Amino acid sequence: MSDLSADRIFAQRLCNKDKDAISAFQRQNADELYFIASKFNNGGVTGGSWTYHRKVGRPIEVSDEISDTYIWLIKEVFKKSCKYQGKNDATFQTYIITSLNSKLTFIDWKRWMPTSSLIQYPKKTGYIPGVIKNLGDIYGKVFIMLSQYKSVGQICSKLDLEELECLAIQNKIEIELIKNSKFYLLYTPKIGSLDPNPTEDEEGKITGIQLEEKGNIPVELSLAIKELFDSISLAINNLGQGQKRILNLYWTEGIKIDDIYDIMIDNSHYYEDITLNEKEDINKIINKCVYDLFSNFKSDFPELISDYDLDRKNWRNLIKTIFENYNYKN
Repeated sequence: MSDLSADRIFAQRLCNKDKDAISAFQRQNADELYFIASKFNNGGVTGGSWTYHRKVGRPIEVSDEISDTYIWLIKEVFKKSCKYQGKNDATFQTYIITSLNSKLTFIDWKRWMPTSSLIQYPKKTGYIPGVIKNLGDIYGKVFIMLSQYKSVGQICSKLDLEELECLAIQNKIEIELIKNSKFYLLYTPKIGSLDPNPTEDEEGKITGIQLEEKGNIPVELSLAIKELFDSISLAINNLGQGQKRILNLYWTEGIKIDDIYDIMIDNSHYYEDITLNEKEDINKIINKCVYDLFSNFKSDFPELISDYDLDRKNWRNLIKTIFENYNYKN
């Protein structure tokens, strides 16, 4: 077991921006930081660059944008180091790399990224997916306005539609996007803050991941889709705490299977609903959760299965959407 007291001291030195600690951290983690910086900037339009040769893995072409992101990540290290406590025997190395790799850090980076940056993320445009085009012209127009965060009232006024007609069109669009695993094209995720370590209540029982909402979904779900999502949430509530934590780590946080195993194996004694012997057990648990959820949902809500033409393939994508885009609270 690592010396967590030494880790706490080192984290505090980083928090205080001690130069020797910064140098030591960069020597040990330069590969990982450049990799994360490159990943964050993936797909961006870059100008001149230089090659960073990693100790392991392919070299990285370092542009000005990646260099700027590297510096930003170092500043994040300072902030996150101040919060390190070594809960549940988590080493500082595991804590800091997991935190930097998280979706929440990526979202913070996108907020920080200067508007003048050459890296531009796709904005809502006149794009209409084929599955919506096939429904007819009016569906395409409503889709575009929904993607521009227009309210149903605004859409009705602009397109001269009755409210019930507009709601029916919105619901049909949502159904087609769900069936074709394209729901992300219309609805953007909530943003939350995550405590990567499980916490305990007054009786010492694990309470799981804590999420604090900081944003809202720009477009309101139609009442029909809300009913579907609420029903799925009821099904998810029947999962064990360990199962829900694994699904949160996998889909909400986007953590790799191997890293989830490292996190969960140290805390598996908190959970009675999971057994871990090897890394592949994490993948088995995820697959079993999806299978059991579908089987139970099919029994409890057969009319919703029929209404939305749900099968095992789009069911998995739907569960992924709920965890990934809506930060399901367990």
